[in-house]
Amino acid sequence: MPTMEQVLRQQIARLAKRETKKLLSPLKTQLTQLRRKVRQLKQQNQALAKLGQRRVALPPVAKPKRSVITPQRIQGLRKRLGLSLAKFAALLGVNMNSVWNWEQGKTKPNTGMTEKIIRARGIKRRAVKALLAERRTVEG
Repeated sequence: MPTMEQVLRQQIARLAKRETKKLLSPLKTQLTQLRRKVRQLKQQNQALAKLGQRRVALPPVAKPKRSVITPQRIQGLRKRLGLSLAKFAALLGVNMNSVWNWEQGKTKPNTGMTEKIIRARGIKRRAVKALLAERRTVEG
């Protein structure tokens, strides 16, 4: 036969279990909802990362002419397109400081960038604005 002490302990344990269950039940549902939200955010992040990897391309030129790219020509192109250093750099996919160094004659663009600059000469202002707007929507 159980003693009074054992009965009280069992009763206290049972009541404590019931109370903790009442307290933990809403927390469990909230945890489940948060895990679901984290999963959705991860999926969105992956989708945006895939979009971010897609580069906004300049229109191809049939056969780029061999051209001498001088600091004055780079600056003239940028001004003709009505772009700031930052926007011109974004169009080419480089750092703003690189464009500034090219315009100052401190450095020269590498072969790949020279080809991009040559291709950029063949596009109009509206097309540039559209390319930059598309890049902004891709980057989010």
